Amino acid sequence: MEDELLAVAKVGRSHGLRGEMRIWPLTQGSDAILHASVLTFVAADGRRGRFKVSSVRGVSKGIIVAVDGIASREQVADWKHAVVHMLQGELPGLDEDEWYEYELAGLPVFDIRGQQLGSVGRLDGHGGHDVLVVLEPGGQTEFQIPFVHGMVEVEEARVVVDPPDGLVDATRT
Repeated sequence: MEDELLAVAKVGRSHGLRGEMRIWPLTQGSDAILHASVLTFVAADGRRGRFKVSSVRGVSKGIIVAVDGIASREQVADWKHAVVHMLQGELPGLDEDEWYEYELAGLPVFDIRGQQLGSVGRLDGHGGHDVLVVLEPGGQTEFQIPFVHGMVEVEEARVVVDPPDGLVDATRT
């Protein structure tokens, strides 16, 4: 699993003239890419490129990255909007009460009474906190729950939620 690629960002626009680019993390506040030595870009047309990171720094809006093999604004433009992947083994360690999205995806979701409500579909970043998107059985509908302490608890191999009355119905799509 250490060599599994995980999507962590998207390529934005060029930064300067020498091939630096702005990278937008897929998860709000994520600085995982700051720890990467190699990045793999996957473009919408299926092109893939594997690049050694030559410099990376966080800025107020996104992350600025330079990679070997991309040295101009035009070359950055060729990869604009590509999904950026990094090796799972290069992700920084997390505190005990933190998780990467890939660790939660697919876990069963139960309410506090033990009734299974569905499974974790994804996490969406919404400003102050993430939102847990739960796929209901059959995968045709989903609902959202703020991923906050007291409302969502991650236990071994499952997620337990305690949403306020009416929240599931109000957010169901």
